[in-house]
Amino acid sequence: MSEDSDVDYPESGVDAEDIHDEESPEEGMEDEAREAEEALAVARLYERRRHRAQIWK
Repeated sequence: MSEDSDVDYPESGVDAEDIHDEESPEEGMEDEAREAEEALAVARLYERRRHRAQIWK
């Protein structure tokens, strides 16, 4: 491997920095779970508002 190469693994064309920059599957799942919880909280908020609007009609 030559020192001026931008690729750390020339046989695959992959740079080691690219490997380490990616999220682990666990981090991705945590992000998805957090986003799902936030979406559920927003849905509950809108449902309460809709319910209150029905009461006052």
